[in-house]
Amino acid sequence: LWAKKGFDVAFEQLKMDVPTAALSAEKHDGKLFFSDDNKTITLTGKSFVAQFDRDKATLVSLKYNGNEMLVAAPVFQGFRAPTDNDRGFGNWLAKDWANSGLDNLERKADSCRIVEKTDNFVKILTVAHSFAKEGSFVHRTIWTVYADGTIESDNSFVPQGKLPELPRLGVVMSLNKALEQYSWYGHGPYENYSDRKESTPVGLYKSTVTEQYVAYDHPQETGNHEGVRWLTLTDKSGRGIEIKALSENMSATAIHFTADDLYKADHAYKLTPRPETVLSLDAAMLGLGNSSCGPGVLKKYAIEKKEYKLKFEIKPVQ
Repeated sequence: LWAKKGFDVAFEQLKMDVPTAALSAEKHDGKLFFSDDNKTITLTGKSFVAQFDRDKATLVSLKYNGNEMLVAAPVFQGFRAPTDNDRGFGNWLAKDWANSGLDNLERKADSCRIVEKTDNFVKILTVAHSFAKEGSFVHRTIWTVYADGTIESDNSFVPQGKLPELPRLGVVMSLNKALEQYSWYGHGPYENYSDRKESTPVGLYKSTVTEQYVAYDHPQETGNHEGVRWLTLTDKSGRGIEIKALSENMSATAIHFTADDLYKADHAYKLTPRPETVLSLDAAMLGLGNSSCGPGVLKKYAIEKKEYKLKFEIKPVQ
């Protein structure tokens, strides 16, 4: 009466300690064409064009086969829409984040310069600060753009000054609305966090961006997946982008809302989904804890105020 035959009552997934074949270094063949007008750095390959804006200190356009992938450029993200637990027991975390200005960080682009250039690839260093009321975050990225359209993004996040418990450290970008089909290899199929991921086994999952949103009565952070090794976002014909984690830990969220959208709506029915996909890639995401009815986040699931790194690779999916 309680469940259908075959329902999993309990399980555990074990990582096997077995030798794996070494992967040979990936070849990035082709010739990369370069132009720089002191405002925009443009890199062109056989079937792609990437542009960096010096004033914004980030990648602002990425076209694969003539189709624009980016709607909003990748920038630092240090805030999440408070969960019910973040608001629990006196609203302590959510209140601290608002009081310190984490909900309204002010980004200032510092620099964007070329550090290495060859016929096959170009390395660009971008640096930006995101300011809270008393503290700040330094976001440094080394972008390596290859002639075949592969882009490596090597990020460093450094918290500085007086800051509260940190909700997350990562980057956020918005992608073409056609990229609705979502696949990932990591924890799933349900949303999960560092202190909730054991209930979601590592596997290969397929969904849509729309299905990633959980309509909590009180809108809050939703759709996170821990331990993502790679993900793809494609259109119905299977064209789009693949993002592969090159660092040990990466969590990812792909939904039709920004953290600010969820934060400012007091009820789910007041939310209007954005047409584009809002993709968050995090080096660290604060655990959930139990503050709605118990203790807060355990120390081992909190984010230390130290440098975190996140490296990932973007490439076209045909």
